[in-house]
Amino acid sequence: MGGVRGLGVLGLLLVAGGLAGCSPDAALLSQRQRLELEHLERMKELTRLEARLLALTATSREWGELGRRHEGVSEVACANAAEHLAAMEKHVAWQDEKARRARAQERLERAGAEAAPVKLSAAPSRERRPAN
Repeated sequence: MGGVRGLGVLGLLLVAGGLAGCSPDAALLSQRQRLELEHLERMKELTRLEARLLALTATSREWGELGRRHEGVSEVACANAAEHLAAMEKHVAWQDEKARRARAQERLERAGAEAAPVKLSAAPSRERRPAN
């Protein structure tokens, strides 16, 4: 039995030595911790960048929508301005016509006041001329 017991002790020593040889040393543990911290920092940075990207995408969409709305409003404003201009032109033409008629009426009234009044008799006389 001493041989079996010797093998058990030897096996135990080999297992213990193997575990000691397989255990990570302090440099590897330090490197693993540093890498885990770097990973966490990178994940935080990625999360921050993702949030920023989403905010910029939303802002870009908002500006695009505002641009489309502005085009629609501009079309309505231009149409309204064109209608208003046409109405103003019509009104100016009407005012010009009214002024032209008023000037014509004034000329007629002045011409009538300056002309010598003609007296007409109550009944026109019809004289016969002698035949020659």
